[in-house]
Amino acid sequence: MSAELRRFRTILIILIGLISLSCNDYSSVLPQPGLYKIAVYVDNTPLEMYGFVGLQKTFKPAFLTPVASDPDVQGLSISIRDLQNKIRSTEIVYSKTTIETTGTRIVVPNLDSTLPEFTIPEDLPIGPYKILLKILGTGGVLSEKEIPFYYMADAQLTIKDIHSFPPGYKPSVSAPLFPPNMYLLLEVSIQSDIRLDPYLIWYEGNRILLEGRLAEGADRLLWKTPEAEGFQTIRVELYPEKPDSNKSAGIIPNVSTSLRLAVSKTAPIPGIDFAADNYSLWYHFLGTLDAETAEGVNAPSISKKSISDIRWIPGDDSYGLAVGAAHQYIIDSPLLPPQDNQISAGSILLRFTPSVPDANGTVFFALFTNTNKIDEPLTLKLSMENGILKLKAGIGNESLQVPLISQKLEAKTFYNIEFEIKETEKALQFFTNKSAKPLLKIPLPENFSYSSSGIFGFGEPKTVAADTSTVAIIDPVSQDTAQNVLTPASPQTTVPPIIAIIDEFGIKF
Repeated sequence: MSAELRRFRTILIILIGLISLSCNDYSSVLPQPGLYKIAVYVDNTPLEMYGFVGLQKTFKPAFLTPVASDPDVQGLSISIRDLQNKIRSTEIVYSKTTIETTGTRIVVPNLDSTLPEFTIPEDLPIGPYKILLKILGTGGVLSEKEIPFYYMADAQLTIKDIHSFPPGYKPSVSAPLFPPNMYLLLEVSIQSDIRLDPYLIWYEGNRILLEGRLAEGADRLLWKTPEAEGFQTIRVELYPEKPDSNKSAGIIPNVSTSLRLAVSKTAPIPGIDFAADNYSLWYHFLGTLDAETAEGVNAPSISKKSISDIRWIPGDDSYGLAVGAAHQYIIDSPLLPPQDNQISAGSILLRFTPSVPDANGTVFFALFTNTNKIDEPLTLKLSMENGILKLKAGIGNESLQVPLISQKLEAKTFYNIEFEIKETEKALQFFTNKSAKPLLKIPLPENFSYSSSGIFGFGEPKTVAADTSTVAIIDPVSQDTAQNVLTPASPQTTVPPIIAIIDEFGIKF
């Protein structure tokens, strides 16, 4: 037989075999993918969409395609398993006939969408699980399906709005307006059960800005608006635990929220217009320690004296620099320049808020060096005492103080404190813009001669303890997200409280 005839005979045999297979139903021997469609519902919602399952919730299995005419389908097996594939519930078998099982067998008239509900075991711990569905046939398992879910028991985990500090120009629900290259403090509202360890992931579009645990401060993000104008969307995903392991990939569900905002060069810069009020130098403390100055004035630099990281904290309508015993900042320059060996007249404007009710501690201080007695400088302080803001001044054995505001200051509410300083007749006097009489007058010693040295700053050294809380700073220019993962804070025995939040500070001389 020639080679061509042999090839023809082989092709013919294959064609006859294919025709023979098409005339017979082999589906009972060779299961077809997707042939059996089945779902599990919670509150009439598919479990794949539900994600979280709470206490006293019931599961309702249902065949989505009819199987009554399929002689191979004998039952449905359901079990709950953990991520280690360990069975955490008694197996339930729905069947029309007697099927051997070590679990619970429920005889039903039909395997369809009317199958009875079943409940979660009462002692099931909070965590990620999966429901394993097996369609049983006469010869074994015909099909399997896993549906992941997260059991919450009676724990709560909710995410609400993302709040922006400051709130933006003409804030609206749709898109508040901000200028380019401005740091915003974004904070997301979360309610979480103490039994959970919530994990957050911040996104700008598809780019991850920050991820970390709620306990590590991941609910706040310092984000810089881009140079380019247009709309931006910031999204936060909240998980009940960190979804980082291979076993939990795609299993840990989340809830999310987003903030849409607009960036425009026409948006005004929020805060006090110090330039319009002829101030010499000022700090807005919006994510930066940099000073702005009037023409011809050198900008002093702030040095962080404490060992704690810089913290930015929101108040009611803005945010600012956290100051306290563990958060001290020093400007190694005289507060006011000397004039004929005297303190030149000037004004101070401070916008701040107590961080807690009944706050105690120094908010602002200044030292004026006495050339003739270096170890006895003139000191000036703004201090909180049980919620009352006081102005204090002292030199040598002389010390005076007076309340600047008679009532207690409310925490998280920002206050504008402005006063004028004048040296006259061997005394330093302090005036407010509401009174022609001095609010406080402290006598100066005969040998007082103000030199061109001195310092001023925020907070006051009391301890070397560190506050390890942090807020991640995200610059849109940087595309490197490798460092944007918060690391756990080291345990601290005692952390001094934050006294105040400095929003703005300016000096006029």
